[in-house]
Amino acid sequence: MSKYITNKIKTIVNAGTSFASDVESEKVDLTNYQSAKIVITTDAGTEAKTNASVIAILPDNTEKELATIEIAIGGTENVIDFVANKLAHYDATAFKVKIAGVAETKITGGVIVILGEERYSE
Repeated sequence: MSKYITNKIKTIVNAGTSFASDVESEKVDLTNYQSAKIVITTDAGTEAKTNASVIAILPDNTEKELATIEIAIGGTENVIDFVANKLAHYDATAFKVKIAGVAETKITGGVIVILGEERYSE
């Protein structure tokens, strides 16, 4: 590991987004990074369970679900660790996150990604 920590933080779902319907993040390009830490934060409210999926965006722009985990919303923070090697199996370099909506909830939140282990200096 490098003696310098080079992480990049990017908002992929704006804070204040409602979780009452499905949430889809913007695309995250991992071409220059080895890993990503996906952080899903939610405002206070009655806790509910839902699923968050990491979706690879393949070179032909089709999608392949790579992982789905159960998360809790309602004043919580959920972290998904993701490595670029999972994308390489499908010749993909980008992914997005989809979160299943929770009907009639008033909970809002956002998603950031922390890109780590930069491969090349820009």
